[in-house]
Amino acid sequence: MQPGRTLEVICAGHVLQGRLFCSSADGGKPVPGTAAQGFRFLAGTTHITPGLDEALLAMRPGERRTVILKGSQGYGASGFFSKEKPGEKRFVIRAHSTLVYDVEVVSIER
Repeated sequence: MQPGRTLEVICAGHVLQGRLFCSSADGGKPVPGTAAQGFRFLAGTTHITPGLDEALLAMRPGERRTVILKGSQGYGASGFFSKEKPGEKRFVIRAHSTLVYDVEVVSIER
């Protein structure tokens, strides 16, 4: 895939134990705990996780994949910490966690 191409993508991610941590439901940005909807992924510019970015660049329109990422391909040694919200427990993905994404490339714009 050439940098600058725009993909319409549906994505939902969960940790290996099954807990959903993101979906593409809120204005094209992954949001914890929501149903997946389409978002725009600009090849070479949008960054989700290194492994998912790489997988998306290799996909064709209409293709669906389950992408399993080892810790280094996901959030690595730093893990992920959601923004703090008063009265709510902070969502955390531990360092080196295995991540599973269900992705579909709906279309690719030229």
